[in-house]
Amino acid sequence: MYSAIFILFFSLSVRLLNLYFFDHISPELLVEDEVLYWKWSLAQAYTVNSEIESVRLLERMPGSFLFFQTSFYLFGKNLLNTLLFQIFFDCFNCLFIAFIAKEVEPRLFLTAGILASISPLLIIISSQILSDTIFLFFFNLYILFFLKFINKKYIFNICCSAVFLGISVFIRATSFPLIAGTVIILFFIVKKPFSIKYFLTIGLFFIFSTLPVFDRISNNFKNYQTFSLTTQTGSHLAYWVVPGVLDFYDEQELNNYQKKLNKVNKEIEKKIEPFASSKLLSSLSFEILGSSDILHLSLAWGKGAFLNLFSPPILLDKRIRALKHPSFYESNRNITIWLKKIFENKKYSKYKYSLIAMLLTSVFFFVLLFIGLIKMYYINKGLLLLSLCLITYFFILTGPVFSPKYIFPIISILIIAESIALKTLLERFLFIFQRKKNSINY
Repeated sequence: MYSAIFILFFSLSVRLLNLYFFDHISPELLVEDEVLYWKWSLAQAYTVNSEIESVRLLERMPGSFLFFQTSFYLFGKNLLNTLLFQIFFDCFNCLFIAFIAKEVEPRLFLTAGILASISPLLIIISSQILSDTIFLFFFNLYILFFLKFINKKYIFNICCSAVFLGISVFIRATSFPLIAGTVIILFFIVKKPFSIKYFLTIGLFFIFSTLPVFDRISNNFKNYQTFSLTTQTGSHLAYWVVPGVLDFYDEQELNNYQKKLNKVNKEIEKKIEPFASSKLLSSLSFEILGSSDILHLSLAWGKGAFLNLFSPPILLDKRIRALKHPSFYESNRNITIWLKKIFENKKYSKYKYSLIAMLLTSVFFFVLLFIGLIKMYYINKGLLLLSLCLITYFFILTGPVFSPKYIFPIISILIIAESIALKTLLERFLFIFQRKKNSINY
C-alpha cells in the first residue's frame, strides 16, 4: 500500500517538475499532431455537437478526443489544466506497470514503478496533447488482467482484459488486430484448447473486446463495405513505410514510385468515398512491397526496429527539438549522414553533446532490456510469450518508420524487462560482494 502511494506521488512530482521547466505552456506552441488533437477537441469532435464533418472524423478513433473534452468540461479549455489532467492518468500508468511487474515477481513492484516514474518517454508524452497516454492507461490494464488470467484462470480476468483492450482500440486503431492475436495466444495458454472452457473463454474475450468499437465496425461495413476502422492505413503505408524500404534501392526506384504515387493521387481526386484513398494507396504500397526482395524488406524493418528501440526518447522533447539540429528525414533517413552533419557542424554543438549523453544512457538500458528478456524465460514464460508477440506486432506495424515514440505501446514490457535485469544484476553484485567479504573474514 505504501509503495503504491509512493509511486503515485513520486511520478506526479517528476511530471510536475517537468512542466515547471517549460518556458511557456500555450496552444500556440503545439506542434504536428498535437494541433489536430487540440482543435478537434475544441470543435467537440465525435459528439452530437461536432463542428467537423463526419466523413473527416473517420481519420481517427474517438477515445482521446472525448478524453480531452472531458478535461474541458471539468477544468475549462485550458492547455495547462488539460496536461495536468493527463498527467494524473500517467501516474496511474506507472502504478499499473508496477502491478504488472508484481504479477511476474512481487519484488519487482517498486523497481518497475520507479523506472516508470522516471521514464523519459512516459514523461515527455504526458506533456503533449496526443492519444498515447490515455491509450496506454487502458492498454496496461489489458496486459495486467491478461497476466492475471495466465496466473489464475478466472473468467473475470479475461473479461476485464478484453474490455480494456477494446477501449484501447476505441482510442487507437493500431491495437485492433491484437484481438485476434490474443485469441491465438489463448490457444497456447489454456491447458485444454478444445474444451468447452476454452471456447467459452475465447468467445467472451471476442465479445467484450469488440463491444467498445462495435458501432464503428458496423457503421463502416454498412456504409463503406470495409472492416477498417480508420482511413489512415493507406497514407501510412504509401508515405512512410514504402519510402523507408526504397531507401535501400537506388534513386531511380524512388523516382518511379513517386510517378506511380502521383498517378494514384490523381485517381483519388475523382473519388468521393472516404476509404477510396486508403484502398488505392494501400494497393499501390502492397504492390511495391510485394515486388521488393526479402533482403531489402528485412533491412528496412530491422533498421526501423533498431532505431526505434535504441534511440533516446528525450529526442522527442520540445526543448531538445528546439536546439539547432539537422532533420533526419531531410538527411534521406540516413543515420550516417545525419550524425555526420551533427558532429561536423559547430552550430549543432549543443545538440551534439546532448545526443552523446542520451546515447550512453540508451546503451545501458538497451543491454538491460536483453538481459531482462532472457531472464523472463525462467521467471514467467507466459509473460515472455505475450511480450514477444506485442513487440513483434508493433515493430511489424511500424516497419521502417522512425521515431522513439513508436515504442510507446510496448514501453511497459520494456520497463518490466529492465526491472528484471536490474534485480538480477543487483543480486549478482550482492552475491559477489558477500563472497568476497566472507573470504576476507575467513
